[in-house]
Amino acid sequence: MFFADNLPATKVAKIVGISLDSARAIRDREQKQIMNVRQATRLAYYFLWEQDVEAYFNREAEKEYQELWQEILKKQKALNLSPAPANSSRPHAS
Repeated sequence: MFFADNLPATKVAKIVGISLDSARAIRDREQKQIMNVRQATRLAYYFLWEQDVEAYFNREAEKEYQELWQEILKKQKALNLSPAPANSSRPHAS
């Protein structure tokens, strides 16, 4: 807790009543834990960001596909072509 307040190891050792080596070891362990938490947070944030970006591109691709398909249907209708057979509809994505 004292190291979270950025107190030097010498001051913490005096306050808590432990050796300077013990205070330094505790400080180093706390700093390592803080770095681990930061890394985990960074990875979690990146993972969530990546999912959000992927979902956005999937939505945009689907929207563009629908617009393209509507345009094709309009052109077929304008040319008096019959629509594509039901069994040749859009293939399902795997």
